[in-house]
Amino acid sequence: MKLMFIYIIGVEGCGHHGFFPIMRNLIQSSLNQPANLYSRDQKLRNQFNRIWLSNNPLKNLLGKFQTKQLLRKMKRHSSNVDDCVYILEDNSFPSDTNRKVGQGWDLFKLYGLIRQFAEIRLIVLNRNPIAATFSHKDWDGGFRPHADVIAKHLDYLASVIQKIEVSHVRNISYEDLSAYPIQTVKGIIEFLSLPNADHNSAYKDFKASKKNWRASLDPEEVQWAESVFYGERSKSLEILSNPEQSIIKNRPELIC
Repeated sequence: MKLMFIYIIGVEGCGHHGFFPIMRNLIQSSLNQPANLYSRDQKLRNQFNRIWLSNNPLKNLLGKFQTKQLLRKMKRHSSNVDDCVYILEDNSFPSDTNRKVGQGWDLFKLYGLIRQFAEIRLIVLNRNPIAATFSHKDWDGGFRPHADVIAKHLDYLASVIQKIEVSHVRNISYEDLSAYPIQTVKGIIEFLSLPNADHNSAYKDFKASKKNWRASLDPEEVQWAESVFYGERSKSLEILSNPEQSIIKNRPELIC
């Protein structure tokens, strides 16, 4: 059978920790042998953790394996089993202490590497950028410097997504996931070709954030943030939330 690498990406604060279990539940429910899913809380998470950092001295190592060696090994494994074998990974940008663009994952390079060994599908997780920034408003020295970091990484992700094959990418908004969980999950099933997945139980543990940035930020701060994200950077947001690549189509517009 085939090897598929499913890669969830987005800026910090977009809801990765809530979305990841949905993806894990979906894939596990579609498999005859759930052990053929490799993810953060299963067999190979330590192998994939923190190794994609382009400037990390361990960038070419996965435990005892080099990156290509491990992917090659996974491909061989997938050819010997009846199920599709899935690698589920997610990364937020920036990552950990690597706060500047260029210090973290080289997303396009990684995409090219994975394509040599596996089918790859990218899911871009979006969220109102002010809400995403407010989620970790004390990081990077406070709300405004953190907003600047998030904005720069939105530009970076948009620049990479434009280079990636259109059929390999879909986007999901956190707001859609919160408002239309069933439609969102069904869209994921279609994108990843998981006909046997159980969409009813996939999002059972998902809880939408109750943080209210509108009530917490003063009007001046909101105006400043809007100028950061919806001025010159509107193009980046448009690319990352391209309606043609949205998991959900033909639904009412959401007020973010």
